[in-house]
Amino acid sequence: GHDRVEHATLTADGDVTVLVRLPGDDARGFVDRTVGLDAVRDLTVRLIDRREWSPGLGDADLAVDCVECGNTVTAEGESERVDGTLYHFCCGSCRGAFRDRYDRLAEGA
Repeated sequence: GHDRVEHATLTADGDVTVLVRLPGDDARGFVDRTVGLDAVRDLTVRLIDRREWSPGLGDADLAVDCVECGNTVTAEGESERVDGTLYHFCCGSCRGAFRDRYDRLAEGA
């Protein structure tokens, strides 16, 4: 796909809907350069004032493991950035234990 195309949808009846960010107002020229106007039966251009997209994951099972003990990190978990890397912990005590060990190792280096 073209680098300006944000979303492309093929409907069940064969229509293609494309959301594209274009500088200026040359939508027809963009289509001609990208797929060729001879490949297009009908072209409708609409300006979008506002757009919202909130994709959902459905029942996807995504889990982050605590870097200290390996337990699953829940909403009560904690995160800390250490030397530019973001680590996730299941609880404050695991975060503290990790940080203490990290600091001891850093002092010994």
